[in-house]
Amino acid sequence: MNLLEENLDRWAIFDLGDHPLRTYHKGRLVMSGDAAHATSPHHGAGAGFCVEDSAVMAELLDAAAKNLRGETKMSKYDVLEASFATFEAVRKERTQWFVQSSRLQGDLYEWRAEGYGLDIEMIHRKAKECNDKIWKVNVKEMAKEAVEKLDKRFN
Repeated sequence: MNLLEENLDRWAIFDLGDHPLRTYHKGRLVMSGDAAHATSPHHGAGAGFCVEDSAVMAELLDAAAKNLRGETKMSKYDVLEASFATFEAVRKERTQWFVQSSRLQGDLYEWRAEGYGLDIEMIHRKAKECNDKIWKVNVKEMAKEAVEKLDKRFN
């Protein structure tokens, strides 16, 4: 640790906000959690979004396995591809919103968010609106909708 300055005066924060992944999947490979949507820590919910990803993916893979055990003309590869494409379709918009929202929260905390100035009431309302969108979600319903979309791909 002798390579570091004795008194650090900067905190580097990196996210995928300026360079989001074009896709969360390719073939039999899928990205989730920070690998797909790394975010700044300002919402304190990055791990929670990874859990959401995992819950949705688990339900999709369960549905895929059931499809393969039934009478299907799809190959295992095609079933996985459909599952991963559905995962992206269901998760990408929310997770990319989260990356940008977390960035905004950091700017709000530092009093540098454009259009907010020092208006504490407006900042509070925006922070609450964003936090509500994060915490007031039904993950079971999200996973159910994902499976319904996957079933449509199978049929």
